[in-house]
Amino acid sequence: MTTTIKVTSHNYPALVEIFDNGKKTDYKVLTPADGEQSFYCTTSRQLRITDLPYEAVAPEATPKAE
Repeated sequence: MTTTIKVTSHNYPALVEIFDNGKKTDYKVLTPADGEQSFYCTTSRQLRITDLPYEAVAPEATPKAE
């Protein structure tokens, strides 16, 4: 049994963490420029998706107040 999940980061980066049998095995940081990305889940694979502030990924990309 497999489920495909499509993730698109619209305004902020997104952290996608992949867990196999309860252990984190991989991760990917998506930015709006990456477009739609596909991931899959099974009975033993889980995904955790978290929005991130730009400062966490690229401090120089954070808009500055003038």
